[in-house]
Amino acid sequence: MTEKELEATQLPPRSRLHATDRSRWSRRFYGFLVGIFTSLIVVLIVWSYLGGL
Repeated sequence: MTEKELEATQLPPRSRLHATDRSRWSRRFYGFLVGIFTSLIVVLIVWSYLGGL
């Protein structure tokens, strides 16, 4: 083994060095989808009360 290969085997895995917070991002994404859905429902209800213009 070369010196670089020995150094690479001693390093921690990338997932430990650069951990992602997937739960935070997925929670934001689902919140965003719920917000869009809710606003769409509100817009359609208001539109129906105004007579569909």
